[in-house]
Amino acid sequence: VIEIIIIDDGSTDSTAHIVTKYSSHDNRVRLISHKTNQGLSQSRLDGINAAIGNYIFFLDADDTITTNAIKSLYDTAIATSGDIIIGGARRITRRMGLSAPFFNPQRFFDKGTYCARQLLPQMLTKQGIPVNVWGRLYSRNLLISRFTDAEKSFMGEDMILNTRVFNSEAKVAWIDDIIYNWTMGGNSTLSPEIF
Repeated sequence: VIEIIIIDDGSTDSTAHIVTKYSSHDNRVRLISHKTNQGLSQSRLDGINAAIGNYIFFLDADDTITTNAIKSLYDTAIATSGDIIIGGARRITRRMGLSAPFFNPQRFFDKGTYCARQLLPQMLTKQGIPVNVWGRLYSRNLLISRFTDAEKSFMGEDMILNTRVFNSEAKVAWIDDIIYNWTMGGNSTLSPEIF
């Protein structure tokens, strides 16, 4: 069962109305509203704390995923007992609508699973693993134990979260599918966060 938690972080558009309409017909859809903008980090933390599932996937409001993205990541998590499952991503330019590869796990990883701490240095290099949190499935228990407070004065929210969760003995696995469409030039930090 999938639950969809939408964080409306003080938006001034019709997000709350649209989500309420969907949630009235589908109990898997839930809305958390912030009266004022709390920032991306707090929005993610609120979503993590509200979730009841075993795994969490972050989807920024201006991005999309492929049809079988969640199933592919989840199947791999179950098969490997993984805590973090990394998928591939493509970059979409908002202005031109052009698509280009962003991260292809198959080109980076050469074995099935890794210890997260082993990969942490690769996240801190320019040609290493991207620091983004989207495009990955995380164990909810790992996030709850490692991401306990929101950083409100720093723009690198993804780096903070991943530095915390990868500094652990968590098991990391990957799929070679490109499952995430990252829209460059978007307004993610001011937009709803979907889990």
